[in-house]
Amino acid sequence: MTEEIKILLLTPDFPPRAGGIGTLMYNFSINSQLDVTVVTEERDENSVSDYPLPVYELSKMQGIRGLAEIAKFLRKDAKKYDLVYFGHPYQSYVGAKLGIKYVVHTHAKEFLGQTSFMKTRAESHLISKGLAGAEQVIAVSDWTKEKAIEAGATEDKVIQIPPGIPNEYFKQDISVEERNQIKEKFSIPDSSPVLLTVSRLDPRKGHDLVLDALQNFEDIHYVICGTGPTRENILQKSNSLDISDRVHLAGYVEEEKLKDYYSMSDVFIMPSRYLSESGNIEGFGIVFLEANAVGKPVIGTKTGGIPSAINHNETGLVVDPTATSVSEAIQRLINNAELREELGENGREWARKHTWDKISGRIDEVLENSMR
Repeated sequence: MTEEIKILLLTPDFPPRAGGIGTLMYNFSINSQLDVTVVTEERDENSVSDYPLPVYELSKMQGIRGLAEIAKFLRKDAKKYDLVYFGHPYQSYVGAKLGIKYVVHTHAKEFLGQTSFMKTRAESHLISKGLAGAEQVIAVSDWTKEKAIEAGATEDKVIQIPPGIPNEYFKQDISVEERNQIKEKFSIPDSSPVLLTVSRLDPRKGHDLVLDALQNFEDIHYVICGTGPTRENILQKSNSLDISDRVHLAGYVEEEKLKDYYSMSDVFIMPSRYLSESGNIEGFGIVFLEANAVGKPVIGTKTGGIPSAINHNETGLVVDPTATSVSEAIQRLINNAELREELGENGREWARKHTWDKISGRIDEVLENSMR
């Protein structure tokens, strides 16, 4: 660790709060070679977390009251650190207002829709000011980079750095016996191809597009790992399409078991769509890299940051978010074992470039350069 470089990371999203932003912030902080201190929003009193680095809490970090709390903290303690790193552009307004040096991370939803942080002109103004005043802006995808520039970031200060994946995904694959155990759990014949989605059960994730596509195939099974509000919709649609015997809801799967499900599948698929009414979009799609890491080809859509996660025709297929396009992509991969193997091997090499130690190293470099 480089003790002389002290970074203050301010993020309302941090474990045990669930979500991709919190996962990104946590994995950066524990893999960084800099001296990182975290300030996050107060957690539930019943939550238990043991962090390998200093973590402080503010009672609130969002809304006007949250900005006031951050400003109070920074006026008192910012001078103890070499650089402030905001995990979200909304809070970075305080950095601009106080005239301190800071870097800000951008994701996706903050730039879209009526439920996002851009829902009022005032909040849009705060984000724009925060982006404009940053030493550097980190974007999780090319799409997010474009949106950050449109929102006020200086173009040559925006750097695209994706999220990362754990090194554990590259350890020994599960055995044939373990793979068969998962298939047996869902009564999937050994000879049947398996599609897999790992995601929250949410309209944005496009499970319904896969269900519509499954009508065109007789023996393909579909396993879905995750929980969420559309569980009953998925079950009802499966029944109405008469494919319920080939659709399997695994529910919540622990992180350490997910690799087994990826390994068991033949193709990973998540045909996400943009929901304009809620401002919901895929900022990147780390699950595509997780599947690639175990040698699986992936299918995603031309939505948000997904094209930054998948190299089309190299590590997987990127298609339109329609049932027809999804069906054609499934057919292309399921009918061609050689192509599946080629994309899977390419995907494994692609995923190796995105381990947390490498991604954190790239963020470290941005932070260090921002101090010059």
